[in-house]
Amino acid sequence: MQSLGHGQVRSYNLCIRKYEVIIYAYDPEEFPYARFHQALEDANQEFLLRKDLLVLEDHPAEAEVVNGVCMNQGKYALSLVQSLSKLDDSAEQMASKGFYHTWPEEYLTALFNNRKDPR
Repeated sequence: MQSLGHGQVRSYNLCIRKYEVIIYAYDPEEFPYARFHQALEDANQEFLLRKDLLVLEDHPAEAEVVNGVCMNQGKYALSLVQSLSKLDDSAEQMASKGFYHTWPEEYLTALFNNRKDPR
């Protein structure tokens, strides 16, 4: 997985104005979870967060189960790039309606990593 350059981050900013999310799908065999997770976290810390962008992950090797429901799509390693401020605003609206009340604290802590916790 290649590192992001400053030109790519600028390009993401332009695309995010047009789309809600940009999704990249990878073969999980080529990108094992630990490597995939670290690459996306590095991209967030080094480039994206300061540009009001966030990349979230979905990898079949890291099951995300909330109250017995699997949240993963299960086939591909996905990176989802989106506007951080729009994501935080949407999470705040969901929280005001009680959406997160029954979710496990450990899951929520990970979910709101690099984000404003709306609870």
